Amino acid sequence: MKASLKWLKEFVDIDFMPQELAESLTMSGFEVEGIETVGMDVQGVQVAKILSIDKHPNAEKLSVCEVTTDKERYRIVCGAENIGVGDMVPLALPGAVLPNNVHIKKVPIRGVESDGMICSEAELGLGEDSERIMIFDADATLGMGIHEYLGISDSILNISITPNRPDCLGIIGIAREIAAITGRPLKKHPSSPGSCDDRDIAKMISIENELPSLCRRYTARIVEGVTVRPSPLWLKKRLEMHGIRAINNLVDITNHVMLEYGQPLHAFDYDLLDKRRIVVRFAEDGESIETLDGIIRALTKEVPVIADGAGPVALAGIMGGNRTEIGEETQRVLLECAFFDPASIRRASRRLGLSSESSYRFERGVNIEGIGPVIDRAAEMISEIADGRVICGSVDVYPDKYVPPKIEVNTDRINSLLGTDIKEASIKQILKRLGIELKTSRKKGVFIALPPAYRLDIEREVDLIEEVARLTSYENIPSTLPKARISPVEKGRMLEVNDTAREILSDYGFFEVINYSFVAQSTFNIADIDKTEAISLLNPLSEEQTVLRGYLFPSLLETLKYNINRENRDIRIFEIGRTFEPDDRLPVEREHIAGLIYGHRYGLSWNQPKDQVDFYDIKGSVEHLLDGLKIRNASFDGSKDIPFLHPGKSARLFLDSDEAGFIGEVHPATLKALDIEESAYIFEVSADIFSRYYMPFGKYKAIPKYPAIKRDISFITDRTIEYKKIPQYIMSLDAKIIEDVELFDVYCGRNIAEERVSMAIRITYRSIERTLTDEEVSHFHSRILRELTDHFKIEIRDVESNTVKL
Repeated sequence: MKASLKWLKEFVDIDFMPQELAESLTMSGFEVEGIETVGMDVQGVQVAKILSIDKHPNAEKLSVCEVTTDKERYRIVCGAENIGVGDMVPLALPGAVLPNNVHIKKVPIRGVESDGMICSEAELGLGEDSERIMIFDADATLGMGIHEYLGISDSILNISITPNRPDCLGIIGIAREIAAITGRPLKKHPSSPGSCDDRDIAKMISIENELPSLCRRYTARIVEGVTVRPSPLWLKKRLEMHGIRAINNLVDITNHVMLEYGQPLHAFDYDLLDKRRIVVRFAEDGESIETLDGIIRALTKEVPVIADGAGPVALAGIMGGNRTEIGEETQRVLLECAFFDPASIRRASRRLGLSSESSYRFERGVNIEGIGPVIDRAAEMISEIADGRVICGSVDVYPDKYVPPKIEVNTDRINSLLGTDIKEASIKQILKRLGIELKTSRKKGVFIALPPAYRLDIEREVDLIEEVARLTSYENIPSTLPKARISPVEKGRMLEVNDTAREILSDYGFFEVINYSFVAQSTFNIADIDKTEAISLLNPLSEEQTVLRGYLFPSLLETLKYNINRENRDIRIFEIGRTFEPDDRLPVEREHIAGLIYGHRYGLSWNQPKDQVDFYDIKGSVEHLLDGLKIRNASFDGSKDIPFLHPGKSARLFLDSDEAGFIGEVHPATLKALDIEESAYIFEVSADIFSRYYMPFGKYKAIPKYPAIKRDISFITDRTIEYKKIPQYIMSLDAKIIEDVELFDVYCGRNIAEERVSMAIRITYRSIERTLTDEEVSHFHSRILRELTDHFKIEIRDVESNTVKL
């Protein structure tokens, strides 16, 4: 929010430096982000009058002008064509300084000496027009400095307004705050259009409000006999200093009033309104409107509009339409000023992708009680600046009048929360300075506060306590340590799993990434899920964030692609976050842990193999994670039905009978669609299921007292038999003396049938109670050989075993 210091002074006395004012506003909660000084880079330029214009003797496109100030006459060489005898113009004489440190001197131009320079807007730094000389009003005072005449010497405060204080989105709102901070009175400027036409305005315009809950107040006034022309210079410059382009006097007046009061309003060409009728309603499907920015916008039934007898003429609270735009031929104007529901305007603005100064203010809330003074002020300015004749009265559709909330204020509670000892009289004085009405209460130490309509942020006692703290000044509130017992908070199992997994994977060489929970539909579809499963956002921020993610790994693949495009090709990344599943009511949130590896196993180095990562690297990463979380009873089941994984290089992870996730190589078709050339490997597991099996403290057992005996078995079996079933079966025979079963060799090739594979396992026997004898181990080992042969139809390659006693 830009605020002119001179404009502020029209409403409150300010006799201290801009920097001091900025400090006071910042300390009261309104951060002043910067102060811009306007007009100080122009010196020595004054108002002059052109007495005569003659052709330059040596140049066709130049003129020689005789001009005068209140003291002397001067000869000026000029090339502009828009000047005439009698025009009042800005004159820069020798010694004057223009923007960019341009110093004016007396110089000869094509043989004719020029005593100075007649200036354009661009040369004075007051606009963009460099072709035409700036022409002042005929009543300008000769010899007056242009700073004084234009009022351009000013300081502009750039104030950051928080969303809960829309009342300060206008000059009067800021002035009200300054008055409250300094204790100085706010100057009142009652608006009155003066004499008016006493015709019955209700017979001239019909107002119908079909949306009373959305549009709680709609007020209209009519002004006739207006003359549309450029605005006076002071109005143009004031708008430009506040970031608004001047258009014509009528439009500029509505923008000026909006900046002054913080309340948007709109002017329609009354004669272009069909049937002299205004209807506040929702748009109908199939309707459209060409807005003032020249864009034709298709409307839906969720968008509130202002319509006449022929259709929409404005997007309610956002922007007007071209059909009833103010133009050069306009003679009669209908002014509208309204209160629209902030949430409705926000939704319509997002749906249409259209934001404006008007919607910015309506989305935050406006003063419903201030609509009358605002529209009267606009009518007054039109009467003065556009020669308008105001029709008496207004049409004011305001069925439910504003009733302020009654808030009980307890003095002791204020001091208790703030740690202060402020007297009740001081508290009341602070609240009165804020325009809050106070009433007595029967309760001791309690009074009733009724906030004004423009303070939409004050709803409860704590809001008033904050106001007391602000105006007391936070610097005056003593700093004290809170009296509280500090106790450690116990972590939940889920948080422990996530934190531990983060440490394990980071130590294992993975880098953590954080992606948005909102993804593009194309990213969601990487998981090959039916599009109907996606949870779509009603108002996505962009096309890249339209649905909630169902898995983490698609985002990891997008991260991989981003890195590959930047020549970072050896990747180990993981993410811990939430996924979302559709449900009848709200989405079901799941906590997942996902990882991805790509590129070289060891990185590029002269003394390391150039091996690429493979399935067993990602499997090893998950096994390392399981081991770090002390999760037992994990198993991998080869799977060919995971659509986004390679059918021969993928597996599901089980914890006992619970399916906890998957691992594998990303399907080649998926990689091709993402323009990823090499194989990528992923895992994704459920942190929810992991938390049920997670063991924060491992189980320990004593070091064995008795020696172990190891026997090897080499056998040939069918490829269709999963290896994991073999050790499971062996352990099931007698877990008391079988300590471990290890696979140490796998062979297929020469002398082995194509559908067969050779394996070698080592079985470790040990008793925790005594030393096993060779005879009993041999007896049990023979039993295992028979059981394996009968159960799996294996072929023993070498029955001779080596016995090693430890």
